[in-house]
This record gives sequence, C-alpha cells and structure tokens, in this order.
Amino acid sequence: GGSTSTLRIAMKAGGEEDKLAATLTLCDLTSNKLADLPLVMHQLSAAADDMHTLMLNDNNFEDAVLNRWRLLDFFPALIMLDGQGVTTKMRDYLGNLQRRKTVREIVTKARKEYTEQIEQQKRRKDWSIRALKRQGERVDEMFGQLKVKLQAELQMTEAEVSAILGEEGAYITEEDVTLSRDHAEFRLEDEEVQLQKFDKKLPRLREAAPEEQDAPEEKDSS
Repeated sequence: GGSTSTLRIAMKAGGEEDKLAATLTLCDLTSNKLADLPLVMHQLSAAADDMHTLMLNDNNFEDAVLNRWRLLDFFPALIMLDGQGVTTKMRDYLGNLQRRKTVREIVTKARKEYTEQIEQQKRRKDWSIRALKRQGERVDEMFGQLKVKLQAELQMTEAEVSAILGEEGAYITEEDVTLSRDHAEFRLEDEEVQLQKFDKKLPRLREAAPEEQDAPEEKDSS
C-alpha cells in the first residue's frame, strides 16, 4: 500500500528491459553483474526526479567514485545511495563541481568564439590584401594605357611641329608659330582629358571591382 513503490529486480547485463515506471522511488540492483552504468541510468530515467533510494552494490562498474557523483547528479532526490546516506555536504560539493564545470564551459566557449573571430578576421585580411593587389595591378594596367596615349599625343605634336618647321633654315612666319602653339595646345587639352579620366577612375576602382562580390561576410553578432 501507499504511494511508495519498492522494487528489487535482476537486470540482464545486456540491458534489454524497458525503462522502469516513473512512480519508482526505491530500486535495488545489487549483484546483477552490471557494467554499463549509462544504460542503467537511461532505463531508470523516467523515475530520476522521484528516486530516493538506489542500491547498485556488487556490480562491475568502473570508477566507483566518479560514478557516485554522476548518480547524485542524475537523481536529485536521492537520500540513500548504496546503503549510505546522501548528506547536505555531498550535495554542496556536487553543486560546486557543477558550477566549476559551467565556468569551464564558459571559458571553452569564449575561447572557441575568440578563435572563430580571429580566423574570420584573418580571412578578411587575406582577402583585402588580395583585393588591393588586384586593384594595384589594374591601376598599373590603366597607367600603362594612359602612358601609351600620352606618348602618342606627344609624337603627333612633334610630327605636326616638324612639318611646320620644314627643312633646316626654312623661313618661319608668326603664323607658323601660332599654328605650332595651336597644335601643341590642342594635344595638351586632349592629354588633360585623358588625365582626368584616369583620375576619376582611381577612387571608384574598389567599389566597381567585381572582386567585391567575393568578400567574406561579416558574422552577425546580434
């Protein structure tokens, strides 16, 4: 009678039984040749919050000290374990172990996040260096094209002026001088247009570069 359920059973070492009833509050598994503690805990998990007495003496579990703390953690209502009373001091010690574990987990998580952030920023740094290098190559290419155009303008100016000068000793009129100046100024104006185009392209290189599409995305910290 009563609401307390008491059970003494013989569980197979293979652990083929189903989970026990949630109403179980006392379980005696003494001398069952059990070796798989996680399996036993799994089979008793339905009664984990109500179990107050658990007997696991004379089985084949390894690391009895560690197992004791695992059982106390898994069965928070235990007041008797293997015939020994569970004291407040033991619960306090277990709580301290749990808090220490939590702190270690916090540090581990922080270290992982730090490492991920460093790796992400390193990837961004490497990408930025590559992007700047590609931009530098584009600027060099543009400058080379500009230089070729300006050299062509200069050669045309020299050719036009040479045609005006004629042969050595030829008579040069004021009209010839004006014409030469006009030719030179026309070429200089064209060169200025080319320089302006080059100058306007420089600040827009980064925003117009197709490589921007491959930039690593920022991790959303929100």
